[in-house]
Amino acid sequence: EELQAMSAAAAATADARTAAWQHRRSSCNGRLPVIKEDQRRGGSIGTASSVAAGQKSSDSSGGWKDLCARSHRKMAAVGIILWGLQLLSGIDVITNYAPQIFDRGQDDISESRKLFYTLLVGVVYVAATPFATLTVDRLGRRALLLSGSFGMTLMYIGISVVIGGSIGGSEALLPFVLLLVIFYSVSWGPVSCAMASELVETSIRAKVNAVGTVTNWLADYVVVSSFLTLSSTLGERATFAMYASICFLSGIFVLVYVPETNGLALGDVRGSVESENG
Repeated sequence: EELQAMSAAAAATADARTAAWQHRRSSCNGRLPVIKEDQRRGGSIGTASSVAAGQKSSDSSGGWKDLCARSHRKMAAVGIILWGLQLLSGIDVITNYAPQIFDRGQDDISESRKLFYTLLVGVVYVAATPFATLTVDRLGRRALLLSGSFGMTLMYIGISVVIGGSIGGSEALLPFVLLLVIFYSVSWGPVSCAMASELVETSIRAKVNAVGTVTNWLADYVVVSSFLTLSSTLGERATFAMYASICFLSGIFVLVYVPETNGLALGDVRGSVESENG
């Protein structure tokens, strides 16, 4: 009898557990369509939100038309012009035609000495460039560009005078050429490209630099390809005087239109310009 009672109790417990399990199963089956519907709706909402966020991101990336937008066009134009003025300065005439330039020093100069002077120009070019990295945050971008512009102006005038036969020979020409390279290497060489990027907002920076790079190469092509023609028609003295004028005008352009970006966060330049303009 005791064994029968224990068997009956075990059977009753099993029946109770089976009933509870069936109840939970039926409850889950009842909620499952609701859960699936919520997931479907949530997925749709998430997908729509993702699309909207992607469209917003695409809209804020800046199209080519934004270069001409009123809020962007001034600083975009300034940045692109800086790219062009970098090589309109005539620096590649010095690096490409250095042997011919030293040959115009009104004295007989050996080929080995011309080669040595040319190599010296390249060494000074490389050695002077890190100076800009060390001083650009201390002195400011604008100050370096101004000093480079007016310093190069004076050096081109000196080259023009020496080539014109007024003083000395190739030895007198060498200091002016080396100082010209130094002024460029610490200013327009590295600073103009960096400043062109700092002047514009992130949304159009890549496009400004793309247009600026094309302008830079076009300026380089015009200057290098026209040097021999200008030298034969105007004379070398007048040609270097013309480069001096370009550097002087570049300094005036920086003085009037280029704001200082040193110490400003990217994107804050426009606010600074607007406050300066009243």
